Amino acid sequence: MISNQAKLVSKLSQNMESSDEKVSELQEQLVKANLELTSERERFNVRLSESQKYFEEILKEQEDKILNLKEKYKEKENELENVHAEFTELIRRQDRNIKEIMSVNPVNIEGSVIQALQQQIGDLHDVIAQKTSLIEALDSKCRLQESELENERKIQRSMKEKLQDLSEKTILSESHLMHVESELNIQRQNFKRKLEELLEKHEAEKTERDQQLSTLKSVCANYEQLYNQSMKEYSSLQDRHYKLSNQVLSFKSSASGSEIDASALIAENHGLSSDHEVVKTDGLKQLQDMCEDLSARLKAKEEELLHLQDTVDQQTPKKDEKNVAKLKEKMLLKTKTQLLSKGRSVKKEAKQVREVNILYSCYS
Repeated sequence: MISNQAKLVSKLSQNMESSDEKVSELQEQLVKANLELTSERERFNVRLSESQKYFEEILKEQEDKILNLKEKYKEKENELENVHAEFTELIRRQDRNIKEIMSVNPVNIEGSVIQALQQQIGDLHDVIAQKTSLIEALDSKCRLQESELENERKIQRSMKEKLQDLSEKTILSESHLMHVESELNIQRQNFKRKLEELLEKHEAEKTERDQQLSTLKSVCANYEQLYNQSMKEYSSLQDRHYKLSNQVLSFKSSASGSEIDASALIAENHGLSSDHEVVKTDGLKQLQDMCEDLSARLKAKEEELLHLQDTVDQQTPKKDEKNVAKLKEKMLLKTKTQLLSKGRSVKKEAKQVREVNILYSCYS
């Protein structure tokens, strides 16, 4: 019985250790998942900040280039306007000089005036050629600058598109990160719920085992009490048997050692026979009552064992049913054998008492 209880306690301790190991494993998995989430978030934030800085620097450089090109374009436009103004002013002066010459010498147009006009016209053509070449050079420069500006605008547009794509990717990655965080939170809640369920199950199993142990201890105490009572009854029956055997021996010695008168012997025999009948009837009645009491107790204990078996079957979990069933069968067999041995011993004592009574009746 004690060994079975020790086995049950060891099994309960093993179940507690296995549940503690499961709880520790779940806690380690939860801590590992949190660490991975924080490291992944830090790496993503670092990459995002670096890419944003890179694109911001590139955009700033492109904007600076565009501003410089715009300033150069404005300067060239101002230069063109100045050249155009100088050219128009020169044409006006030439027209004014021609008008003055025509007004001073209207008759003598030919000669030196024509030469002077031709020289002035040649000079004017040279100036116009220089101005036109300068204008063409400035125009080519402006076209180049416009093409560069257009290229810079295209680059800026592509950079904006890339930045927009990057922002969309960052938004998607943030949404994915939020989804991962939500999943991790759900897993964390599931782990916590499983942990609580395991702890509750462990506590419930522990309380059930404690109740089973207490019931088994109480049953063992009851069985020990019944055993002690039956041993006391057995010892009392042995004392009575010893007394009766002593009486038989004393009667034998008195019958062989002395001669008694017939009348006194008959009277004494009548008295002894009456006493013997009283003792015989009383002893048989007591033995019959004891046998009936023991059979009733045996039946009650069997019913109590069946009731305890039903309650243990209802309270015991499935994984320990075999061990508990074996334990109950062993206890039931042990109690049955004890009670049967007690009944046999009582029957044996009754048989011995009957034999003593028969011998006593023969000698009497």
